[in-house]
Amino acid sequence: MRHNLLIEGYSYRLRPITLDDAQFIVDVRTEDPERSKFINAISKDVSLQIKWLTNYFETPNDYYFLIENIATNLPEGLISIYNIADNKGESGRWIIKKDSLAAVESYYLLLRIAFEILKLDELFSNVVVDNKSVIAFHKSIKQKIRRIKQNFISLNNIEYDAIELYVDKEHFFNIVKPRLEKLIKTLHPPLPPEF
Repeated sequence: MRHNLLIEGYSYRLRPITLDDAQFIVDVRTEDPERSKFINAISKDVSLQIKWLTNYFETPNDYYFLIENIATNLPEGLISIYNIADNKGESGRWIIKKDSLAAVESYYLLLRIAFEILKLDELFSNVVVDNKSVIAFHKSIKQKIRRIKQNFISLNNIEYDAIELYVDKEHFFNIVKPRLEKLIKTLHPPLPPEF
């Protein structure tokens, strides 16, 4: 969906995806097969990504963001909120460059968009149960677990169980947001004042 949502944090910003980002999308999603095995495979043909983006721009209730480093203005990842219905949205398409520190802050910014800008009641995600690092991250920030979904995600003709994790508005503001803010400040301490 074409949108104009933009949010800046300590070191990163989320800005709307554009057609100019097609090459980066292909690069980041194909740079590391080991890290990409829990997302849908895509072609390295940039023209196919441009076609996908053109269709995405016409899809309602789908907010796709580029994660951009504020200091360098360079892209470091991707993240989305989509499938919005009944004031609940799904997070996904989350992938970060191998050498980036954007993971924690990008998810924090996405949650702020969900609850502070879009005014959603809940944001949930379906994570392949074998994706241990992502599940560990969600658990570390005290996201809630709703259930395990049997054979819920199909990737490269393999069926995977998924764990459905979620955050509601109250839990975000009371538990998750302060926890993430503390973690971000640890990862990106403020620079000392100049003399």
